[in-house]
Amino acid sequence: MTTATATPPAAGTLAPTQRLTYAEAAALTGRSADTIERDRRAGRYPGAAQDDSPAQTWRIPIADLVAAGRLEAALVAQAEQELAARRESRQLGELRERVIRLEEQLAAAQALAAQHAATVQHQQRILELLARKAG
Repeated sequence: MTTATATPPAAGTLAPTQRLTYAEAAALTGRSADTIERDRRAGRYPGAAQDDSPAQTWRIPIADLVAAGRLEAALVAQAEQELAARRESRQLGELRERVIRLEEQLAAAQALAAQHAATVQHQQRILELLARKAG
């Protein structure tokens, strides 16, 4: 079972032939991915097929979810928005984590730069003292 996401159509509503992964179908129907998989194995989604990806991810047509009573037809119009919101939320979380890591790296780099600046300043003082002794 995989959690890869299908790309919905660009505008309007999801087409009844749009295919969803187990995870997407589960999110839209309020069921677990395991339940969606069991339904598929029981033949409730006759249009389900594995995609051409190396993982051969199963994809469930939205029309099959509606026909099986797992998704209300009226919700099909809202499905694209729901999927987009979930993807955006996941992407936002990933970006926040990346910003945190970058801020930590920046703080470490600034601390290292401050140490190097202090070392250079110390070495300059030593050179000044040596120049006075020599002169």
